Amino acid sequence: MNVLRSLFCFVTLGTVSTLLGCGGSSPTNPEATLPQPQSMVIRTFDFIASPSEYTETDVIAMSLKGEKHDLLKNQYSRHIGYSKTVQFRDTDDLVNLLNIELISRNEQQVLANTQIELVDKARYWVFSLGNTDTDDYQLYARHQPNVQPVDGKVPVFILDLDVHKHIGKTAVHIGQQSPPIDISSHGDFKQINMSKDLMNFDLTVNYSDTTTLDCTVWTPEKDSVWNDSAWVVFIVNEQCHLRHVDQ
Repeated sequence: MNVLRSLFCFVTLGTVSTLLGCGGSSPTNPEATLPQPQSMVIRTFDFIASPSEYTETDVIAMSLKGEKHDLLKNQYSRHIGYSKTVQFRDTDDLVNLLNIELISRNEQQVLANTQIELVDKARYWVFSLGNTDTDDYQLYARHQPNVQPVDGKVPVFILDLDVHKHIGKTAVHIGQQSPPIDISSHGDFKQINMSKDLMNFDLTVNYSDTTTLDCTVWTPEKDSVWNDSAWVVFIVNEQCHLRHVDQ
């Protein structure tokens, strides 16, 4: 009798997993076993020096298991910064990294690459840098700065993307009377709290090799836009670019 009962359970287990006495388990939802997606916002800038006014490269993000997202594809306006929310499911508890690749649009060749850590709800900036005349390219990625609101002030951050061209310390002066601010590190941003009444401000960048860069940064024409936002100044290709932090 026991043999017959065991045989009956063996035959029917594949179709009735909940049959009492056969040791079956309750049905499971395949979706429930999938890992929760990790979601990040990645904002990509093209600062490649080129005679052309249009971008000639694309940027992609790819997990180590092959899941892919286009970060900057078929965009032709330069220097703006395009944001995209990306989600990845096939993450590994031991290796949570994303490969970021800069690809030539025509030849589909990888020109540069870097890696960023996959952290849920993180916000990254990715910069395409280099020069089309020399075929020298690089990708640089970093976390978006955390803004600390200050009453009556406008938060401003400065990021020198030309720092790789110079050896040693880099300092910036805002106006003629300000103390020097060390921006030679690609570490944490330093928040500078500026007046809401500014139409423009002057930056003087002093590199340790005695090179000096002077530029004037103009604030938006509408006071409300300048006053209600946090901003970042990118120094790249010996020019200054003012951009909204969250835009």
